[in-house]
Amino acid sequence: MPGAGKSTLGRQIAEKIHIPFFDLDDIIVNAEQRSIPNIFEKEGEDYFRKIERESLHRIISEKQEMVLACGGGTPCFYDNMDFMKKSGKTVFVDVPVEGLELRLLENDDRPLLQSGDLSGNLRNLYISRKSFYEEASIIVTQEEDLGSIVEKIKATGSL
Repeated sequence: MPGAGKSTLGRQIAEKIHIPFFDLDDIIVNAEQRSIPNIFEKEGEDYFRKIERESLHRIISEKQEMVLACGGGTPCFYDNMDFMKKSGKTVFVDVPVEGLELRLLENDDRPLLQSGDLSGNLRNLYISRKSFYEEASIIVTQEEDLGSIVEKIKATGSL
């Protein structure tokens, strides 16, 4: 979900296990030379989801070992979740909607959360995406510390 801390946690995990970290949104912004809100505004969500999928497949195909933070919608479109699961371990950072709302109150660059009721929008988005997220290999909560998350990852097999 937006605001769950995927990029922050991803960087921490990558540093802890000594492998590279990549952020899919950053990869897209660099390739497109414009912000994600701009892509949504000018081209629409369908275009964004297409380049998101292409970028996901490309980065996974190019890199052997990495931690990749993807956007909150990435697992919910095309074959992205199946592709990620076949390519490595997937982690769902499960943060309650109320926690997400607090983190996002001052952030106005989330295209799917622009209109009106942030709490209602987040709740609807969470409900619509949760079944995809729950397909992840590992589910962690905001209460878990980095050490226990890394141990969960290690417990599922080789890194």
